[in-house]
Amino acid sequence: MKKIIIITGETKSYKTKKALELAGNFQKNEVLRIDGRQFEPGFIFRFRGANENTKLILIDFANSKFNIEYIVLLASYNEIDINILGKKPITIPTPTFVITCDENITKKHLESFGQSFIRRVEIIEINKSK
Repeated sequence: MKKIIIITGETKSYKTKKALELAGNFQKNEVLRIDGRQFEPGFIFRFRGANENTKLILIDFANSKFNIEYIVLLASYNEIDINILGKKPITIPTPTFVITCDENITKKHLESFGQSFIRRVEIIEINKSK
């Protein structure tokens, strides 16, 4: 499994369901789920719900304002720092990231980032169910 999995597709194409299936390969305390519409890369507590056991960060519903390149940069490190409100920061091995995207972020859009980007991510394109 690559360090970054990006799931694209139309509205109501069960992208979140697919992401949760991938998360099912991990223990509950190893997964952090974040609302992509609320995610702020510059916010110091952006991964505040993570812990020493976190192996997967699921960012659900990234929209066209979401900075996917930031996640690609983070995934290139061996470790990431996690700041938790009221606690001492921790450092964990870089987890796998699963990102579901709104319908405006397409496979074609992601491929426009170039070959270096494409080599680092796995793109899963989901079509609407019957």
